This record gives sequence, structure tokens and C-alpha cells, in this order.
Amino acid sequence: MNEISICFVVLYFGHLPSYFQMWLNSCKYNPTINWILFIDDDTCYEYPENVKVVYLSFKEMQSFIQRKYDFHINLKTPYKLCDYKVAYGDIFHEYLKDFDFWGYCDIDLLWGNIRRFYTSEMLQKYEKIGNQGHATIYRNNPEVNLRYRLAIEDESYNDDFITDEICCTDVQLIRKIYEKYQFRSFTDTVYAGLEKYEAGFFLQGKEKCEAWKNKFNLFLWEKGKLSRYYINASSDLFQEEYLYIHFFCRPMKLWVDSFDRFLIYPDVIKSFDGEITSDLVKKYGKKNKLAYYYRVYMQNRDRISIKKTLSYFKIKKKYEKQKNK
Repeated sequence: MNEISICFVVLYFGHLPSYFQMWLNSCKYNPTINWILFIDDDTCYEYPENVKVVYLSFKEMQSFIQRKYDFHINLKTPYKLCDYKVAYGDIFHEYLKDFDFWGYCDIDLLWGNIRRFYTSEMLQKYEKIGNQGHATIYRNNPEVNLRYRLAIEDESYNDDFITDEICCTDVQLIRKIYEKYQFRSFTDTVYAGLEKYEAGFFLQGKEKCEAWKNKFNLFLWEKGKLSRYYINASSDLFQEEYLYIHFFCRPMKLWVDSFDRFLIYPDVIKSFDGEITSDLVKKYGKKNKLAYYYRVYMQNRDRISIKKTLSYFKIKKKYEKQKNK
């Protein structure tokens, strides 16, 4: 029996992030998975064989997507593309016709061993795996590819495609559709989603009983395997493997001379050839809050405004309230 094929579609317009070559390397170590990138940054990178690149401008992409619909879509900025991710199987069907599954993913992440988590049994059983905008895959057939067009009471893809507001269709609308029609989906993917409003590495969506793991923790990426290490109050060392780590726009600093083995800790990616110990996790696994917010400020200083600053603290306050429930 042939292995079930998977292809991710990525649309990115503007300068690619500083750790993009590391992202490509994490794709390289998943040779049975494919990616198609639509980008306008022609910087020279070492693209692995399983990553295909299509160069085009954002304006050309706007026209390409518009041709798919008989109503005027609102796609003024690249950021709005997140609302079109659920339609990639429909929009890019010619590029995806030879694959069993298609998906979308972000590039502010690093992949672990994908086949370790997308098993053959799961791929045969479910038509959708994942519940996040930063990585989800779907079975590739006309019926599934048009799920995003199905009607629900309070929202439709037309509404989300017409407005200039960001609707998070890749999370909200598609989740509602799958819940209403009870299509077969798997949502408990083992990924490391870092909280944006925490100085240290706090993982999203974890139970309160697991909060102790966030106090001192770091990650090791080694030739396609992504592991999290953390310690308890007695300094006992624990290890868990993850599908990927999502940085969520954190201000990561690169100190690397090799892409084959490196530590990931708040907020640094650093080449590493030593042993993971409790003392190492305690030393690097926690971030000073003042240092973190300074890094955030430096990364975003050209885009900071009073409105954005107030919005940031409003969202952070809401996050703290939810965390403490």
C-alpha cells in the first residue's frame, strides 16, 4: 500500500523571517511530506526537494483568488489571507490534484517528525486533522474541499471574504461547520503553541494541572525530532516529543552555526552539541519579563502606535483573566 501523501500550501508576501532557512530544514527532515510556497521574496535559500516555490506578487495572487468567485472579495493585505486558508483545497486544486491530503501552515514554526503524529491510521479515519490556523490538513476530494461553503446560522464564507476585517475563518468558521455537520475530524494534535503574552515558554491550551511544566522548560530540535524538556520542583527532568513548535510572532534571536541540532529557549535559537540536564533547563528555561518586553518593543518599534499599544494591553488583560479562571 502506498503511503498517504500530504502537501501543505503556504502563501507569504514580504520579507521572509530570519529563521526561514531553519523552517526549510525542518521540512527537509520530513522527506515524505510536500510543501508548495507562493512567495515574492526571491532571496537565495537552500530549498529542499520536497518544497516547491512559485514566485508571484501579492497583486497577482489577489487576481488569482478573485477569479475563483463571482462576487468581489476583500483581500487588501497579505494578513487577510488567513481567512482564505480553508479554501486552499478549492483555490489551488490544480496544484494539489496528485495528493491525498492538503493543508495550510505558518512559517513562524519549526516542524518535528510529522509522520510520527499524522499516522496512517489517523489519515484513513479522519478527513480533517488539526484545529489551528497555523497547521491543519484535510482529505483532498471535491466534497471536503468545499466544506467551507456550507451554511451555518450566523456566518458564511461570503461574509468573511467580503469584509476587510480579519475573521479567523481558518479557526472559527471551519470549526463551527465541522461541529454542526459532525464531520470526522481530529483536533487534539500534539503541538507546542507558545503564548504571545508570556515572557517564558507557556504552552497554549494546557490544563491548569500542567502549568508547572511552564516554569522551567526548553526545546531541543535534532535532525527532525522536536523534544520539550522541563523540570519539577525536585529538579527531576522530563521529556515530551511534539509535532511542531509555533513561535506566534515571538522575537526569536538566532545564534546558530549548524541547522542539525539546536536549543530553543526564551527567546533564542542556539546551536547545541551538549547534554540536556536539569541544571541546563533551569539556567535557560525561564525568561526575565523586562528583557522579554524590551525585545518585543525593539522588534515592533516601527509599527507601534497608541492604538496598537492599548489594544495589546487590552488583549493581555483578557488573556490574564482567562488564565486565572
